[in-house]
Amino acid sequence: MTLAAAELSAIEWNQWLGGPSRTLTVGRRAVEDQPTTLTERWRRPLGSGFSWLSVWGSNAFTAMTDGKQDVAILLHAETGVERWRVTLGRTKKRAEGTPPGLLSTPALDAEAVYVQALDGRFLCLDNASGKVRWELNVKKTLKAYEPGYGFSSSPLLLEDLVVLMPAGSTAASVTAIDRRTGEVRWQTPLGTATEYASATLMHHGDGSQVVAALGSNKLAGLAVSNGRPFVAGW
Repeated sequence: MTLAAAELSAIEWNQWLGGPSRTLTVGRRAVEDQPTTLTERWRRPLGSGFSWLSVWGSNAFTAMTDGKQDVAILLHAETGVERWRVTLGRTKKRAEGTPPGLLSTPALDAEAVYVQALDGRFLCLDNASGKVRWELNVKKTLKAYEPGYGFSSSPLLLEDLVVLMPAGSTAASVTAIDRRTGEVRWQTPLGTATEYASATLMHHGDGSQVVAALGSNKLAGLAVSNGRPFVAGW
């Protein structure tokens, strides 16, 4: 992995697609504001996987396989030095030559890291130590089933919630969890099971909605506060 930047201290790209305010940039000014040259700060090898790098302040976080175990790893964003790593289980072998490693991109805030393991465990880890603050098993708690390639929903951080799309759960197609306690705040049954999808945020008028793609012909917008759905087909 290589990190190149002009001002590392200003980076906040703390979840999949960068977060709700960074998924889409409109206008020419955004391009003009970027540095004209990038300087490589550090480079280090990492294991196989599909997780993006999430950055908050001086913390850079990702997940991968070391060849035998799936691991979550926190790096110092300025130097690339490893701060801690946590084992998430044995690496899952996949068919058809697909590379091993985690599928979900972790999310982090000023206090904790949120990561979806392939086996269904969803963990909240302390930023400073890597210790588990709370853990939720989506197979047991949300009645999800494990897809062939493993669980892949990237967590979406919104206000005091972390939002997931548990694979195969028609009773909890989209679920919001209190990110401080791990308690389920709301679950929305949409009658359609998903496997490899993640929720995102849409700003609409004076409010915002959690957006979830369900299969190939349904799109749902949900109220952030309670998960009340607005469903559209195509």
